[in-house]
Amino acid sequence: MPEVTLNVELRDNKGHSAGRALRRSGLVPGIFYARGEEAVTVSVNTRELQRLLNTEVNIIDVIFPDKKSRKSILREIQIDPVTDDLVHFDIMGINLKEKIRLKIPVILNGVPTGVKDQGGVLVHTIKDIEVEGLPLDIPEHIAIDITDLNIGDGITIGQISLDKVEFVADEHEVIANVIHPRVAEVAAEEVEAEEGEEGAEPTEDSENQDSAPAE
Repeated sequence: MPEVTLNVELRDNKGHSAGRALRRSGLVPGIFYARGEEAVTVSVNTRELQRLLNTEVNIIDVIFPDKKSRKSILREIQIDPVTDDLVHFDIMGINLKEKIRLKIPVILNGVPTGVKDQGGVLVHTIKDIEVEGLPLDIPEHIAIDITDLNIGDGITIGQISLDKVEFVADEHEVIANVIHPRVAEVAAEEVEAEEGEEGAEPTEDSENQDSAPAE
């Protein structure tokens, strides 16, 4: 399993203003923690963290200022929904002999028969799956061959297996399926209708009700 290093710096300043100052200087604030240890506030170079996010790795060698290295996993990353800037991250130190839970991406290989020959639409419902196992046994991703799927066919979590690793999610959850184009069209229309209702202007009656004084 490939591994990458991530150099972190210790930081003392906390709070929103300190975090903004760090991000302006090209750093991302974060926290490092491990079982039985006190959490430590850290920061990392924005480009280095972005490089890590663009790789398919589970285990990170976190390098501290004293050059000590800790096997770790990136537990959480916060991204600004408007600017896509990296806002904050959590890194957890691990023991390679203890099981962990981790979400890994699902990759679909091939073009389903139901799409290629029958005009169906592929729906990829689950993009990542939470698994449990020893860190070195957990793969970077799960690859699923979907070429044999016809319209109406699907693949559930219970239909796939991994050596030495267990799935945490419900085995009946559908990872991907091929649906009739009309079904997909109706679903899209329902989504558009819901979005339209959410963004609809309030009526005169509703405005009057909202402005009426409470008794």
